[in-house]
Amino acid sequence: MDNEIIENPPVDKTEKTLSSECVYDAGFIRVMQDRVKLPNGKETGRTYVKHPGGVCVAAIDAEGNIAFVRQYRYAMAEEVLELPAGKIDEGETPEECGRRELLEETGMTAEKFIPLGVMYPTPGYSNEGIYMFLAPDAIHGPAKPDEDEFLDTVMMPFDKAVYQALTGALNDAKTVICLARADLRRRRGK
Repeated sequence: MDNEIIENPPVDKTEKTLSSECVYDAGFIRVMQDRVKLPNGKETGRTYVKHPGGVCVAAIDAEGNIAFVRQYRYAMAEEVLELPAGKIDEGETPEECGRRELLEETGMTAEKFIPLGVMYPTPGYSNEGIYMFLAPDAIHGPAKPDEDEFLDTVMMPFDKAVYQALTGALNDAKTVICLARADLRRRRGK
């Protein structure tokens, strides 16, 4: 009885799109204003950010260290320590994007890219999904950042990184979630 989950009877909560308009186009993100019909028949507006999606990669080398990048994030007005990540380009799969971003930002490559699922960082106002991967036995090489990227690669023992993620020393949400999932996967030996 302690582990039992009690749910209400299922109700269709789907909102039907009546109209959709892009009110601001910033290139890779667009602000949309939609009219929807609610399950109770009423109409209302929904404003959200349309995003192509992204990736986040937990790349661990043979010594058990995980690769981070430290870069200045303008919106936060500070440097942020985070796992290698980036936006999915048109026509690119999440794995292709992850491999590209890992190489560009850290110079690392890995034979295996193990999916760790997808996370929705802000489902209240964006359709962005971030696909996460574990890249074990990653091999070091020279980084190849884009010309507008200024970042440092930081290697950290995996267990220390997980501790920092779970105690609040790391604040980037995709990094915290990806580390937690990678840790669970490694503990289960999969």
